This record gives sequence, C-alpha cells and structure tokens, in this order.
Amino acid sequence: MQTLARQRAESRKSKIKQTLSQYEAAIKQEWSYKAAAAIRGKQHTKGLRAKLQTRFRCLFDAPTDAFVFLDQDAGGTLSTLELQRGCKRIGLDVTIMELGPAVSSDGQVDLLEFLRLFAWVDIAVIEDTLRASRLNVTQIQLLAMERLLHVSHI
Repeated sequence: MQTLARQRAESRKSKIKQTLSQYEAAIKQEWSYKAAAAIRGKQHTKGLRAKLQTRFRCLFDAPTDAFVFLDQDAGGTLSTLELQRGCKRIGLDVTIMELGPAVSSDGQVDLLEFLRLFAWVDIAVIEDTLRASRLNVTQIQLLAMERLLHVSHI
C-alpha cells in the first residue's frame, strides 16, 4: 500500500517538475528580447546642447563618465557653478546664462536630467553604469585630460 502511495506521489512530483520547466521555458522565450533602455540616447545637432554633447562624446566613453567628471563634490547633482566650471575644464567657455535652459528651476542638474539632456547612447541600467563610472573616477579624469590635449576645437 505504501509503495503505491509513494509511486503516486513521485508521479505527481514528476508532472509538477515537467510543468514548471515547460512554464519556465515559455517565459524565457517570451522575455528573451533585449530589455528597453532606461534612457534613450539622442544626437543633438544645434545649439549649446549639441556643442556640449559633442565635446562630451570626444572626451568620455559614457554619459555617466561625463557626469562624474563634472560632479566635483560627488554630491550626485551638478550646480550651475559646477557645470560652468566643468565646461571650462573641458575647454568650453559657457556662461551661467547660457546654461539656464539646461538647468532645472532649483539650480541643480541631477543624473537623470543630465542623461536626458546629453546622453548620446542608450543606457539600460543607470545604477550599474553610474557605479562603474564612480569606481573609475580618477581614470576618467586622466583620460579626459589626455583626450582634451588631442581634441581640436570642436
């Protein structure tokens, strides 16, 4: 009697495992496409945004690298003064008045605002990209300064 009960229990377990693996396979197949980007990159062609984006593209591998480079106090936001000083460091003389439209009403630009304004590539996982940039901040600064020496006036 116990053997029959055990066989039935084993049969049920086997059917459940088979159903679960079929279900998992269907989910994997359904979700196997590339995940949508959190931030869509956009190529600007006119105005101050285009000028800044072009310089950022020449000096940095990723938009988050540019943000980390400009964020001197590592506070996670850029003030208008930080943005102006950062632009000056990369060879662009930009006034606070010119930066006005790029800066929100509170006078700060956080990472998401910065990426929406200047990202030239799609960014799928913002946190991972930012973490990698923050870990390599010294290397990013050195590489940007080295590239700046080779960049002609853009």
